[in-house]
Amino acid sequence: MRRYELCLILRPEVGDEGFQAKIGNIKQMIEKEGAVFVREDIWGLRQLAYQIKNSKKAYYAFLIYDILPENIKAIQHELQIDEDVLRSIIKQEKERKIPEPVAKETQEDEKSENIDEGDIDDAKEVNKSDHGESE
Repeated sequence: MRRYELCLILRPEVGDEGFQAKIGNIKQMIEKEGAVFVREDIWGLRQLAYQIKNSKKAYYAFLIYDILPENIKAIQHELQIDEDVLRSIIKQEKERKIPEPVAKETQEDEKSENIDEGDIDDAKEVNKSDHGESE
């Protein structure tokens, strides 16, 4: 299974109660395709940046779920024929790999931490005497 994010933009005419019911219906439809929901993020009614099908406002919802890739087309088809859905997009979330520290970098960090203040003062004095400067 892979993780997907569905962004939904629904018509403002559905209303608050209709919006919640529509999200419930869409979630049921996705679960029938074998999805396991991870998270949902409901934004509610928002102003659109530009008009979509004569609407200046729309309801936004983001649904994140795990599903087999072959079941995505059926979900996209259902969303395309739903008249209350102004726009929808399904995007696969990529796995984020956290790089592990390289052992060599760790050793260099430890060496730089072992330098004490006396060593820095000694180095400054040697540098001044090499250049003919006096205090």
